Amino acid sequence: MKYLNLMVYGVIKSFLLLGKIVPMQVTFFFMRLLARAVYPFLGKRREIMLWNLEHALGDVTTEEERKRIAFRSIENLFVAMGELLHLEKITNNFNKHFTWEGKDIVDRYIAEGKGFFVFGGHYGGWTLPSVAPALFPELPAVNMVARPLRNPYMDSILHYLAGKFNGKVVTTRGTGQEIVNAINNGELVGLYMDQESRRGQGIFIKFFGRDASSHVVPGYLAWKHNIPLIPFWIPRTRPGHFHVIFRKPLQYELTDDTEENNRRVTQAIADEVERTIRERPEQWLWAHSRWRRRPDGTVHPLFERKKRSRSKSRKAGHYLSSVDQSKQDEKQEGPEKGPE
Repeated sequence: MKYLNLMVYGVIKSFLLLGKIVPMQVTFFFMRLLARAVYPFLGKRREIMLWNLEHALGDVTTEEERKRIAFRSIENLFVAMGELLHLEKITNNFNKHFTWEGKDIVDRYIAEGKGFFVFGGHYGGWTLPSVAPALFPELPAVNMVARPLRNPYMDSILHYLAGKFNGKVVTTRGTGQEIVNAINNGELVGLYMDQESRRGQGIFIKFFGRDASSHVVPGYLAWKHNIPLIPFWIPRTRPGHFHVIFRKPLQYELTDDTEENNRRVTQAIADEVERTIRERPEQWLWAHSRWRRRPDGTVHPLFERKKRSRSKSRKAGHYLSSVDQSKQDEKQEGPEKGPE
């Protein structure tokens, strides 16, 4: 496995070096051709995409439209990989490649020295972690929450790319206090909120009208510590060019019940993600197994896969579970009604 990891690392490293040699438009042309060549061979993953699209947008699209969206979604992924090769060029010419709206929303929190969450998903230019620090150089730091990669060499590339643009990767293992500390320091914490949560670490809410297991930690930390949740999207206008959108922080009503608060905030996040995907469905990564797990604990047959042994860290409970976290906090601090 070590040699395989090294081989993959070497391939990706070489691939990244191409960005310094190959012109940007040539890269995008090649990546689009590659997407067209790969798409027919995606097999089960393509089947999952079309299933997701039918059950999410079947009432407003035809079969042909869904097939077109599925292909465009893969093309979007390949173009995003090409953009990653030219990350430094794109960032250094920020005004040429980006337009934006809602910047004043973030400026207000920075001026107050108050930290905040920005959240989005695998949508449009999601591979560009340098957008926020380039747009807000006065931020103390930009933190991106992500699962640690299985390949430690690839994980080092992820951390390198983040650090190159005044960013830091916060892994999803036991990160609750680290995130709160970053917020207290007036920093930005970025989250992808469109994927299925791990078993026992999320709650079921409605997403495109269907039950979906969703990450609950960010919502829990947001209402527990009164942290603003700002939607952050980077829709692509054309390869290498984007319109950055910041929206007003989510609004929700709190109760005296921790689980109900978790549900309300998580549902508010899911509603925002769904609304944005509906605007440009071809820019979302429909290949996710978003509706794999059911509330009764079973897995839909289409999404079944070979069982993998749990890592030691997961067995030890090092992944942050909001269910466990909230119970632990309630014991330590006593019941809390949330911010007024």
